[in-house]
Amino acid sequence: MRRLAPYSLALVSFAMLAPSLSSSGCTGSLAKPTHTATPTATSTPTPALFTILVYEFGWNPPTLTVSSGSTVTWQNTGVTQHRVVSGAGCLANPTPVLNSGAILSGGAWSFAFAVPGSYDYIDPACCTMGPGRVVVQ
Repeated sequence: MRRLAPYSLALVSFAMLAPSLSSSGCTGSLAKPTHTATPTATSTPTPALFTILVYEFGWNPPTLTVSSGSTVTWQNTGVTQHRVVSGAGCLANPTPVLNSGAILSGGAWSFAFAVPGSYDYIDPACCTMGPGRVVVQ
């Protein structure tokens, strides 16, 4: 008796199985997948440039969320000078992370946020403005 190689047995088995596949309603090539997985995209924030408008009595937007590495520019649209200083209430932190100095009317100041966290800031000369916040993810 002649012995068949293992791959020959596979071919013989397939040849015997093929007719039963077509009679059971299975049509088309066996090489085609019946289900294709759809890849899902992951959202990775991209560093970007953002602007906060400084008015006489507030910030627009008052809260801004950015990704790490983003740069935020405060643009003074008011008629008086303003400052951006991190701290709580009207008392600025003695060693603030944010400390713009005077931003004259029509002027701007920028800061690049490298460390994730929440950065609250005020204009210490204008306590009626209320605080602003930059959240870095």
